[in-house]
Amino acid sequence: MTTVPTAGLPGTNFERTFIAIKPDGVQRAKVGNIIARFEDKGYKLVAMKMLSPTKEKAAGHYADLKKKPFFQGLVDYFSSGPIVAMVWEGQNAIAGGRTLLGATNPKDSLPGTIRGDLCVDIGRNICHGSDSPDAAKHEIEFWFNADEVASVTSHSNAWVYEKGAVVAEKAKADNFAFVFIKPHAVTEKTKALVKSSLEAKGIKILSERSITSEEIDSKLLIDQHYYAIASKATILKPDQLNVPADKFKAQFGLEWKDALASGNVKNARDACEVFGIDAFQLEKEWRKAKGAKKLAKFGGGFYCALLDTVPNKPALYVFNGFFMSMRSAFTIPGQSIYSYTVAWDSKDLAWSSFRGELLGTTDPAESPADSLRGLILSQWKELGLTAPPDNGNNGVHASASPFEGLAERMNWAEVEVKNDPFGAKLLAAGVPLATIKAWSVDPQVALEKGGKRGSIFDQLEDNNASDCLEKMLSLQKLQ
Repeated sequence: MTTVPTAGLPGTNFERTFIAIKPDGVQRAKVGNIIARFEDKGYKLVAMKMLSPTKEKAAGHYADLKKKPFFQGLVDYFSSGPIVAMVWEGQNAIAGGRTLLGATNPKDSLPGTIRGDLCVDIGRNICHGSDSPDAAKHEIEFWFNADEVASVTSHSNAWVYEKGAVVAEKAKADNFAFVFIKPHAVTEKTKALVKSSLEAKGIKILSERSITSEEIDSKLLIDQHYYAIASKATILKPDQLNVPADKFKAQFGLEWKDALASGNVKNARDACEVFGIDAFQLEKEWRKAKGAKKLAKFGGGFYCALLDTVPNKPALYVFNGFFMSMRSAFTIPGQSIYSYTVAWDSKDLAWSSFRGELLGTTDPAESPADSLRGLILSQWKELGLTAPPDNGNNGVHASASPFEGLAERMNWAEVEVKNDPFGAKLLAAGVPLATIKAWSVDPQVALEKGGKRGSIFDQLEDNNASDCLEKMLSLQKLQ
């Protein structure tokens, strides 16, 4: 049986949509009729329940319409009685479901559609259906817990689909990645370039959405993305860090415990508040300290500097002060990233080619001319960017391995491990959930028994899904 995420797999026979029969449909006893329409089409019912929404639940469902003048009336109507919430599965279920429902306004609905046949007033239009993959994901997960949605193989598959139980594009897909356009490059033309480049390589876009700077900031999404660096800069307090006391004293001439006791040790985020400066000013102070050799390196992505040149402010020992300007690029109000969850068959495209040929190298100037980073560099003016890409603002990010892709989907898309295709494979192979979560922040792991340690992400880089899984199982035995 194919493991299907709760919200389904857009673009496949396992695409899912949320359909709700509204209070008027329930009161008029049209539930059976509407269900029959979807079953007659060939779609499969994988979840259903009757409930009476509270006004708060109804408002949450229609949150995207909150600023519309009809919002309160819609909330009152949707919460006026029982509804029947359903999840339907099948090829083109989202668009196909909308076609079955008919136009939002019944007077515009064609005969033969549910609204065209069963209702007359837009204020009593009998049912609701998801209008996009992102909306379907949100609505399914808003109304149903994962254990309320079934993944079952229907005996009718062979009579609905020419290939029977075989999933169309997705049956072959084993590599899953997370891709996003960075804030400096988010334009409609860049989106079109990225989409066409992915599709030209046979890569299927399973979902896509914009993530605003406000969401990135409030949920600490970029901090989690760069966890190894950000944990010292924004997430953890200095007393939670494993600071090597001997290295601290060797650089600063002060015992680590005495520095902590003084209260003058801060992470980068707190240092900005104490100094009364922003991320870019903090970076300038960090560079001054580095130039004055007042900086210590304790490990990969783990630095501390003595910042003592801010006028009328106390000297502070600050961890990873450089990260705040990196963070600000993603959290300045009005910015956003544009993300894609993608899948492809490793037999058609190796992960190393996905990154090296399609994405390009970290430095756009050294990337292949026809790679995404190479194209964005050569076309930056036409694409609407305000400056040419560089080593930091290099246009597009993409997962370096199947496991990094899982970690990024867990973070940016809030996907549960068990509902992710690669995550489900790891669990089935015996990798504990606790290990998956611990490794998702790229810790140092044992690479050989009782010896060398290194980044888990680095060990898995550029491996296809099957090789990545085997390597993770091998590394698990060494821990």
